[in-house]
Amino acid sequence: MSGDIDSRVSDVMDYTSDAPGANDNASGVAGTLEAARVLSQYKFNGSIVYAALAGEEQGLFGGRILAETCTEK
Repeated sequence: MSGDIDSRVSDVMDYTSDAPGANDNASGVAGTLEAARVLSQYKFNGSIVYAALAGEEQGLFGGRILAETCTEK
């Protein structure tokens, strides 16, 4: 379960433009944290991973890194 935490312009070399957060997913991060809080009271047969990801608007970087980390053997 995840939400992304960044608000950046698409050009990572552009440090002067505004990034007002229109594509930001703070509510997704809040939902992820609340789910972690509520579900921490229960036991499950498997693992649940809660993540706040960065770089999603630039190419799903955070999600890709998390997926690669989870599939490493």
